[in-house]
Amino acid sequence: MINVLWVDDLVFTAEGTQSDICKSIVNSAYDEGIDIIPYATYVDAYKELENSPSKWTAIILDVNNSKATEGNENQDYLSMREKIIEFRKSHHNSVEPYIFVFSADQGTIADAKKYFRRDSELQRMEVYKKPSDVAVLFDDIKTIAKYSENYAIYKEHESLLNNLVKMNWSSQEQEIVFSLIKSIEKQNDYKNDSIFNGMRKLLESTLYRILEYKGIMDDLPDYLKTKKNQEDSLNNRSNYIGQNKRVPVYIQRAFHSLTVNVQNGSHKDSKKESNIVVANDVSEGKAPYLLKSCLYDLLTIIVWEANL
Repeated sequence: MINVLWVDDLVFTAEGTQSDICKSIVNSAYDEGIDIIPYATYVDAYKELENSPSKWTAIILDVNNSKATEGNENQDYLSMREKIIEFRKSHHNSVEPYIFVFSADQGTIADAKKYFRRDSELQRMEVYKKPSDVAVLFDDIKTIAKYSENYAIYKEHESLLNNLVKMNWSSQEQEIVFSLIKSIEKQNDYKNDSIFNGMRKLLESTLYRILEYKGIMDDLPDYLKTKKNQEDSLNNRSNYIGQNKRVPVYIQRAFHSLTVNVQNGSHKDSKKESNIVVANDVSEGKAPYLLKSCLYDLLTIIVWEANL
């Protein structure tokens, strides 16, 4: 599915349910392979954008949208557009989410060329008339999705990313996974040793969860049952996984390899030689496949966990 945010003050009724026009547009979009999540205010939509920065291919804005501003002139359409543009610069200097303007206001549509520019040459209109241009809007979103890195990642890793939701991973954890895939697979960022930090955070939380599964934790040593004590370290938890006969050998090896590499790579400021070597070799381009190898170890572990 192509993930799209939509901000419009008429998407909800006074009772808080979706309006008829909202239901019609959202359901029609879903049939076209577009998953539209509606919001009544710019503030709420922007919070969702911040929670899952890489998820959204497009955002649909209504220009004549007084309720969406919640009475704050600094939260109008133009302000929201500028915030999205700044947001994109701070996230991989991305062009996503693409901005679409969808409005029923005739004056806005008539003056569109004076005030608004298309976010992409692939968009056929400055402003899409609501609701008559909805088919054109959907077609243009689907066209842009063909060039979208975000959509390409979601399409390629849809099963894995959906599993993160089913396993109740936090929005922040889901975003780290997505960002790792984007940096390493799509942007070939093989010299960025800071990526090890995100991998280590995910590995730590994954180890805590896995050792709580019935069957795996049956023989868990007492010192690992109490979190955050001195002996309850990432290394010790990984070692326990490596000795647990209930864990497949390929997962044991993935844990071992990933733990060693992310521990060394994410502690480059220490005086330990192995830490310095890993970080330096990555940043200097001497280990161009190491980050990719670590990523695939991590994704292998995630898929295995999803099937526990």
